Amino acid sequence: MNRRKRFLVTAFLGIGAVLCLSAAATGLGVFEPQNVVGPGSHATLPEEFERLGAGARTVGEEVTAPQLIEKVQPAYPVDLRAARVDGKVVLHAVIDEQGNVTAVEVLRSSRHEGLDNAAIDAVRQWRYKPATMEGTPVKVHFTVVVNFTVEKAAPDPS
Repeated sequence: MNRRKRFLVTAFLGIGAVLCLSAAATGLGVFEPQNVVGPGSHATLPEEFERLGAGARTVGEEVTAPQLIEKVQPAYPVDLRAARVDGKVVLHAVIDEQGNVTAVEVLRSSRHEGLDNAAIDAVRQWRYKPATMEGTPVKVHFTVVVNFTVEKAAPDPS
């Protein structure tokens, strides 16, 4: 198992254990993780993500972070905006040597499929100045956070 998978498995197991213990202590029941790559999901399938992410590096001391140069705003789903639903989607992306987003998966769902898919669709269109290692562009794993916030109406002055 590669280092990234080992980290994610350990992190999710740890989080799951804490949530299960918290749920049991409060009588809420057992935590069940969401399947964020379901039939309606726009995320890259796990096998494809693994293939596209092969050889990607992690941003760190030797690898400079990619720089966002073109950002497409996500389309806020009309029904969720009307219902004043806010949310935050945490995505894991692979950015290639040309600065293109080649794969996207959900690390943390907003718990609203419409927001998750809108975030994925937008991030797939983002363009970056590529990450570099010793001056050479490299493919990297990168975390992206997309926030959806409905603007609060100004109070009525009357």
